[in-house]
Amino acid sequence: MPISIPRLSKSQTTRLLTSRLGLARLATVDRHGTPHVVPVWFSYVRGRIVVPSPSNTLKTRNIKERSAASLVIDTYGGKLNAQGVLMQGKAHIIRGVRSRRLNRLVHTKYLGSKMIRRKKWRDFMAEDDATIVLEPRKVISWDFTKLKL
Repeated sequence: MPISIPRLSKSQTTRLLTSRLGLARLATVDRHGTPHVVPVWFSYVRGRIVVPSPSNTLKTRNIKERSAASLVIDTYGGKLNAQGVLMQGKAHIIRGVRSRRLNRLVHTKYLGSKMIRRKKWRDFMAEDDATIVLEPRKVISWDFTKLKL
């Protein structure tokens, strides 16, 4: 008999997307059709995922040429202690004042408000001159903690 994978509720999904988790994985496709998957910092802002990035990275170049992208955010605590969200959709790049504001939001999430004021981190964050915005068209979640085997 097939096993039905339990899903996260809408509130659980939002909690996972807004938590102070580690990294997400962003997938883009290069001009040869080869997937490119990288760990990224992110924030969930008004139903979209925002990811700071230098504008010269492969992920940013891929999105400029092909807007299709996917992102996975998950937790794993061993065995069946796993939950996650997969988002598929269209991505675009923004720059300028709005990009700097969104990037600061993400940097603060990961480094804290004190750390982002330190010179070495300001220099590091200055490289993120673009923001990838993923607008999800499809969201799939899973919650293995609810499996009854």
